[in-house]
Amino acid sequence: MSLKWEWYASRRGANLHDFLEDVQTLKEAQEKFSSRSLIPPEDEKIIEILETRDREVKDLKAKAEKVSNSKKALQTRARGQGKTSKKSPTKKIDREEKDEKYFRKVLPTKKAKK
Repeated sequence: MSLKWEWYASRRGANLHDFLEDVQTLKEAQEKFSSRSLIPPEDEKIIEILETRDREVKDLKAKAEKVSNSKKALQTRARGQGKTSKKSPTKKIDREEKDEKYFRKVLPTKKAKK
């Protein structure tokens, strides 16, 4: 007894893109459907899914190559020539003055006054 793909997908919550994840050709897709006793959707839908996935893979590879090329360009700079931040000595002096200004005074207790 064969089930239609639409019924199977609605009952299982499956989608065609994920179901055909490991499939490369239309023939492999049809074999996968027949092994699970399913009636496949139209061939045009299957071909469309396979083509969009191939485009997505090519786009991801292109982006990865672009990122790796930009990383290589950044790595060509010598290690010691990177941006360095130098702290000015005036900031340290300013911090010390602020610490003295806001230093908490210890008040004598009432018992010590008597």
